[in-house]
Amino acid sequence: LRGIHHQAKHLQPYLDEFTWRFNNRNNPNFFDILISSMMKEKATPIKLLNFYWGS
Repeated sequence: LRGIHHQAKHLQPYLDEFTWRFNNRNNPNFFDILISSMMKEKATPIKLLNFYWGS
């Protein structure tokens, strides 16, 4: 693992993000889709994020 990807336990989220970015790299509506997706999702509670990331 190189760069900012330091722990193997976080590999799947990194791969998911990379795959999504790669699949949308030529999409002219990329920013609109990203913002729309963010607005449709419910906020994730900080406790759940801390649990997921092991903090």
